Amino acid sequence: MCCTNKKPPSPPRAPPVKIPENRCKRHVIDAGYKILGANPGKVRSVICYGKRSNKSEHPLGLALDLMTGAHSPNGQPLAEWVMRHAGSLKVTYVIWGQKIWEAGEKVRGWGSWEKMENRGGVTANHWDHVHVSFRR
Repeated sequence: MCCTNKKPPSPPRAPPVKIPENRCKRHVIDAGYKILGANPGKVRSVICYGKRSNKSEHPLGLALDLMTGAHSPNGQPLAEWVMRHAGSLKVTYVIWGQKIWEAGEKVRGWGSWEKMENRGGVTANHWDHVHVSFRR
């Protein structure tokens, strides 16, 4: 037989992104899954709890780093989506690409968010992940 009508196999699907639950607050985990569900394929991995030397909500289990990859085109639309839903998600602020938006500010495009100081690298300047901090 020369030919068949079989479809070629589908490419393997990426495993679903998991949010680590150790020391991460339940409402932060729930909000994280809402973000992931509304933005499929935009996040490679998620970090919640972690020790930091700077002021951060990570040691409190009140922040997520949504890892997108360095300078990913997914970062800006993801950050803006979180901003638009900040009230229902209990978000206090969002950082992407060396810019920050804080809850209570006008909802606006990432280009007009407040510029942050240069912290010296891709990760420190939030060019490979969207940082989301949450209320208690």
